[in-house]
Amino acid sequence: MTIGETLKATRVKKKLTVETVRQATKIQIGYINALEEDNPSAFSAQIYYKAFLKNYATFLGLDAAELLKIYENARKAEKENKELTSRPMPFKYSNFKFSAIIVLFSLMLTGFIYLSAGLGNRNSLRYPYPLSTTNYCVKSVEYALPERQETTEYTHIQRTPTATAPQTILITTAARTWVKISDMAGNTLTERIMNAGEHREWSAQGGFDIILGHTAGVNVLFNGQRVDLGQRAPGQRAVITLRNDAP
Repeated sequence: MTIGETLKATRVKKKLTVETVRQATKIQIGYINALEEDNPSAFSAQIYYKAFLKNYATFLGLDAAELLKIYENARKAEKENKELTSRPMPFKYSNFKFSAIIVLFSLMLTGFIYLSAGLGNRNSLRYPYPLSTTNYCVKSVEYALPERQETTEYTHIQRTPTATAPQTILITTAARTWVKISDMAGNTLTERIMNAGEHREWSAQGGFDIILGHTAGVNVLFNGQRVDLGQRAPGQRAVITLRNDAP
């Protein structure tokens, strides 16, 4: 069975409707159908497909890590197959060996006759056009870290339904920003600068406290649900609290 068939069969076996899954996981129905139909192309990026797959599989009581491993192995095999089929076929010289000998002999005979008749000289054998070369230069690009500045802050609190599994956040950045993430016990999970195009995932019990250097170009998913960061003013630092509804 494929990953999608496994998800659907488990859901049907548990007598759960798609709407029930949507309410429990906060995954849109269209994405649930895409997961059950093995259609990763329905997601804007592979990272979102894997995040939703992990969330859905955990909700159904399946081994999410094993399903993700199956998916990665399938992608790797598909990539290797494409590379193999795209390689050019080696050129076979054996089919042209006899013709090459005849052409070479003809050229040698023509040259001998030309020189013997005194119609040519060494200069006539030189290549008549000057050869040209082109120099290429690769410029290095350096990036400097911006100086830390005092910025305005705003606090955002978001809650999701109670879940027995660890809570997860997925952060994707379209611009460079400073990030600090802590769990409910105050333990720092990370404190670093994320570059543009980077995406990272963290897990913890209960929820997270997040500080973003600025929110422009930053997307946050909490248990597969997008977090509304409000107005993304440049230079504005955001303090975000993410919790489930556990008492």
